[in-house]
Amino acid sequence: MTAPRLLGPADYRRVPWRNGRGMTTEIAQAADGKGGFLWRFSLAAVTGDGPFSAFPGIDRVIAVAEGAGMRLAIDGAPAVAVPREGLGLAFSGDPGVACALDGGPVTAANLMVDRGAAAGTLFALASGGAWEGRGDVLIVHALVGTLAVRTTDGAGFGVAAGGTALLRSGAVRVVAGEPDRGLCAVVQLMPSG
Repeated sequence: MTAPRLLGPADYRRVPWRNGRGMTTEIAQAADGKGGFLWRFSLAAVTGDGPFSAFPGIDRVIAVAEGAGMRLAIDGAPAVAVPREGLGLAFSGDPGVACALDGGPVTAANLMVDRGAAAGTLFALASGGAWEGRGDVLIVHALVGTLAVRTTDGAGFGVAAGGTALLRSGAVRVVAGEPDRGLCAVVQLMPSG
């Protein structure tokens, strides 16, 4: 495993949604060399009900990072709650996703992967919880407090609130004390050609 790359707010980039209805803070991404991305991890400010931007060919995983909650109606199906803890809600980024807020603005964690090049999962880590993951790319973002991260080679470090650790090729264990909370994501790249 390579040494972690530690990121902070100065490294993040605010970008408008494709549909112009809001803004997202891009935490980390890998460009695909064609003007798009292989994967992207971001935090989106969702301030009202409405449609999500279409991302054809992209698979998404979403979780509520802050706020009361939200529900998504995906491709005409009945709305489902977006999780605040545990595994995020996975769905296609193709058109047909509508959001309804449960009581005010929400910050949504969003992992997007090019479905022809990668697969990904997102986990919302609750206070006092732990998470383990293995993949080609591992992302640990602290929402509250400081998350304790340990790699398989025994290295340990903390990720403070608002910070992100980006790791490559390996496995980690992340522990949230009280009142720590965070987001953990794994991207598995598919062999090319």
